[in-house]
Amino acid sequence: NVSVGLSSLMMKNTRAEDKQQFGRLAYLWNGFKKWVGFQPHTFEIVMDDRTFYRRAAEGMIANNGAIGDPSLRWSPDVELDDGRIDVCVVRAKTILDYLKIAWSVVTGQQRREPHMENFIAEDHVIVNTDSDLPVQGDGDDIGRPPVLVQVVPGAGRIVVPVARED
Repeated sequence: NVSVGLSSLMMKNTRAEDKQQFGRLAYLWNGFKKWVGFQPHTFEIVMDDRTFYRRAAEGMIANNGAIGDPSLRWSPDVELDDGRIDVCVVRAKTILDYLKIAWSVVTGQQRREPHMENFIAEDHVIVNTDSDLPVQGDGDDIGRPPVLVQVVPGAGRIVVPVARED
């Protein structure tokens, strides 16, 4: 997962010592501190041959929909091996918006949540913003926008042990 916005700020500014001491609560606390006063930014999103703009808090590019726990997903359509890129745009502004998004994720109703938009790209996605927000990739700070993610069919290899008959 690659994202630009509130979660990338939260991950970038959570200290390693706090993560060791408080675990996931360190992210939540830092996220709350970043959320206070956070204003949406203008995102330019290019997907294949389409370009659109959104005022949003977050732009996420995903090939794995799980949010920490496999039962919690950004979208029910995100699959690791479908050869596509899923894009989620979070247009939340208030605490109530974020609570509605959290509830939709917990109940599996993401498609009905008006503060989340989900898109699919077949070849590539470029995300740019009107500000210098950090970009995070799987929890690590990986730079600044613009960010390009491209589908590379068959690029991933998975090694699994042979089943043993005991």
